[in-house]
Amino acid sequence: LKLPLPPQVLILAALAPLSAMQWVWENLSFRGQAFQVAHFEAPLPGKEQVADHLTLTLGRCEAELGACLWHETNAAALKFLEAQRSSYSGFKVLELGAGAGVCGLALGVDGADAMITDLDSLVPLMELNVMRNGFCRSAPSSAS
Repeated sequence: LKLPLPPQVLILAALAPLSAMQWVWENLSFRGQAFQVAHFEAPLPGKEQVADHLTLTLGRCEAELGACLWHETNAAALKFLEAQRSSYSGFKVLELGAGAGVCGLALGVDGADAMITDLDSLVPLMELNVMRNGFCRSAPSSAS
């Protein structure tokens, strides 16, 4: 069974072969509070690249879908979360399958006590994004 690819996939493939993928910073906001996440994608004009010294531990993340930022999905999730309550301050949040950690970080900047989790191979990416946004882990990362 051979299915035709949608035009946007064909354009993306033509513009950005896998070898052109890079670690870039994405500027996001939740309730007007800015935060950033590193993710793996084809660089677009105006995207700030993650400094080489910060990507040394990210090699094992590159094969994981969670390292890529799903822009529309994250935008929809953040919009949904904003509509659910006026503040997440004081809430304890566990994000399973966090990837880059967008939702957990957004709730963290809104005052929640958030923990983001995913596969062991994505831990370095989540740690980088947690540190970039001024959050600290209370426990060391583990492979369990």
